[in-house]
Amino acid sequence: MRRFPFFILITILLLAGCGQRSNSWEEIGDLANAVIPPRGSFDLTVGPDGTPYIAYVSERSGNAEIYVVRYVEDEWVTVGGGNVSNSGGTSVLPSLAISEDGIPFVAWADNSSGSPQIFVRFYDGFAWAEIGTDSATSEGISASGGDSLWPALALDSAGTPYVAWTDTGASGFSSIFIRHWDGSQWAELGAGSATGNGLSSGATEAKHPSLVIGPEGQPWLVWDDGAGLGTSVYGQRWDGSGWQEIGAGSNSGEGLSAAAMSGSDNVNPVLLAGPNGTVYLAWNNQGIIGTATSQSIYALQFDGNGWREVSSGSAAEYGLSGNTSDWAPAMALDNDGRLYAAWATLDDNAGYVNIQRRDGDSWRTLGETPRFGVPDKVPAIGEPSLPQLAIAGDGTVYLAWLVAGTDSIKIQRYLP
Repeated sequence: MRRFPFFILITILLLAGCGQRSNSWEEIGDLANAVIPPRGSFDLTVGPDGTPYIAYVSERSGNAEIYVVRYVEDEWVTVGGGNVSNSGGTSVLPSLAISEDGIPFVAWADNSSGSPQIFVRFYDGFAWAEIGTDSATSEGISASGGDSLWPALALDSAGTPYVAWTDTGASGFSSIFIRHWDGSQWAELGAGSATGNGLSSGATEAKHPSLVIGPEGQPWLVWDDGAGLGTSVYGQRWDGSGWQEIGAGSNSGEGLSAAAMSGSDNVNPVLLAGPNGTVYLAWNNQGIIGTATSQSIYALQFDGNGWREVSSGSAAEYGLSGNTSDWAPAMALDNDGRLYAAWATLDDNAGYVNIQRRDGDSWRTLGETPRFGVPDKVPAIGEPSLPQLAIAGDGTVYLAWLVAGTDSIKIQRYLP
């Protein structure tokens, strides 16, 4: 019998293995029946085994409910077989996190009690379960007399859930509240963290919290507040016994966005904690450069000593994005500590999603497709919005976004 040359066999196997990683983008799904903002949003994350998960809002059961799907064997599979919220109210604004042992947790806003309140569930392997009594019924974990919206969920290394949100009282002013599960109840994290003015001070318009577990294993929290001249980004961190500023002035004056253009609006902050102790912050700066209205992506990093730009000019004028029509930043880190950023942009009356990776002090695109969109349609129909970004341990990049004027979420992955 003729023997097959060993070196040829090895070559074939190597080529086959290389073919699985193509340094290119590929579409891996289109989630239909998604509710588009302002009524809903979605959240993308990756589990410890590299599996991508998406939490989103759909009305396919008759009213707006929360669903969680994961990508398994080339298809998106619903976790738990049905919706997470399963309430008679409208469920929106999901925030998704996966514990280190692979358990999904979801927080969202639900108005089944008459006003929006914050609900939380986790998947126990069989069903979506509450965490304590009424964590996803009645008035949830917020139990506020006002409107509770924009939940932000984070898990520490032990799997303890922390949830921050915006609470708007009868006065019309809004504050940032936070609670955590202490093993028996949803408790405040420090006295007054979920009552009165919460972490924000006085009569404010605090909104859009972003929450991560910081380098010390404790929560870091940022938000935007428009109570003063323009809207600014503010932040605090929990040190185990109290809430502290993240660098001088992070919760006073013009906060973390003080270096931005005077009088500009700084909104929708996104916080990201890296494994090397560095924390990253991005937001949307809205101002006027010359006589033109500008929307740009600004970004800073905190290295333990203070905040500085992530690259030259990343928090001035046209910012990281270098454009005047950019919004909705998202960030992620790979296992090598390289920073990735994505955002929505408008160019020649067409909407796109841009994604880039930082290399030193510069940024570069990934693959042959530096941005995604519907260039032959006007923004009202084909405008991508709210991009989400996540990276698996093997370096696979997942990028997802909502398409305005449709009911779909587009998902792409980049195989390095």
